[in-house]
Amino acid sequence: MVPNLGLRQVYTRDFALAKFPSNYNPTTESMKVFIKSPMQSPVRNLLYRLIHNKVASKDNISYIINLPDDRCIYCSLKQTTMYMLFICHTNQDVWRNFLNHLK
Repeated sequence: MVPNLGLRQVYTRDFALAKFPSNYNPTTESMKVFIKSPMQSPVRNLLYRLIHNKVASKDNISYIINLPDDRCIYCSLKQTTMYMLFICHTNQDVWRNFLNHLK
């Protein structure tokens, strides 16, 4: 079981994946609009996780639990969110199938 402190540290960790203007401050109202937007829940969930870099890559998971390594099982490169989504060819096939399923 993962201690709450470990989860809190992951979800409050400052990620630099999404680049927002320095004056960007999502308000409660803007988040309500985002959550209620007319898109499918899996897409909304994925977008939210991408914006906040909360996708379950090995790099992110390693802050919660000790992993033997943070390497991709297919390519042996460090598995960051960007790598997992845009560089690894095997993962690209998985994402392509997922997105086609949503259509």
